[in-house]
Amino acid sequence: MPMRRLALLGLCAVAVGCATHLPVIRTYSSPEPVSKADVMAAAVQVLQTRGYNMAMVNENVGVLTTEWADDTSVGTQVLSALVGDKTNQRKQIGVSVAPDAREITVTVTRQEQNDFTSWTNQERSDEQREEGDEILAEIRTHLTAAQ
Repeated sequence: MPMRRLALLGLCAVAVGCATHLPVIRTYSSPEPVSKADVMAAAVQVLQTRGYNMAMVNENVGVLTTEWADDTSVGTQVLSALVGDKTNQRKQIGVSVAPDAREITVTVTRQEQNDFTSWTNQERSDEQREEGDEILAEIRTHLTAAQ
């Protein structure tokens, strides 16, 4: 079993033990190796177009993380005002290329915090899955156009 999968299984065990929710993970397996630098360049372009700021980009390793972006909906703000507690939501996107350069992974993590709790991952949602799929498709489109 590849190290990446073992690490993910370990992360799952820790997350389940802590009663938190895992982020949404979307993966594309390429029949041919991809250039990590090309994937990172495409990911930066896609994510900046979507309004995200980059927190870290490492082209050599093939890893990118956005800064946390405010994702508090109007409905959440209205509900917070009615019940008198402040609820905040945020989102972060990660993109990585597997060591063998044949797999691209997009991770969407959404968290919530209120007056009584610290930041915790929210349940996976269809919205997160769709955003992960869209980002992955846009990265693939940029890679194809560059060839």
